[in-house]
Amino acid sequence: LFRCRVLFQEKTIRSVCLELVGRTANFSVLHDTGNTLTDPISGARVMIVSPQALQGLFRENTSLLCSLDPIELQAISPDIPELAGRLRLLPFSGVGGSGILPVFRPDCVDIDGRKTGGYLVAVSPHAAGDGFEGII
Repeated sequence: LFRCRVLFQEKTIRSVCLELVGRTANFSVLHDTGNTLTDPISGARVMIVSPQALQGLFRENTSLLCSLDPIELQAISPDIPELAGRLRLLPFSGVGGSGILPVFRPDCVDIDGRKTGGYLVAVSPHAAGDGFEGII
């Protein structure tokens, strides 16, 4: 019964605008009520976003988000102006497995036209789906 109910629930898609060092990225995210990913240090909520959705923030450095593993990205982050002093690694565990994600704190997060604080942005090539580029 519960599985059937989940299958028939409508996906809730939200509109997101991120700002970072004067640049913006606009994209859609899936609001997943089962997403409990938070930063263990600050307690901040974590939005998981595909690298392609962040093109507006990172421009020529977007390819680095796609091609490097999190540890390599952490190592070169001081050389990326948008990430210098902002990138760190976040452990995660879920149904699909566990690992680490690179995360950064944007300057501003706007969800459905309202400024929202307390979000970190994790980068994952697996965050995109049909009609969305991230998950909150």
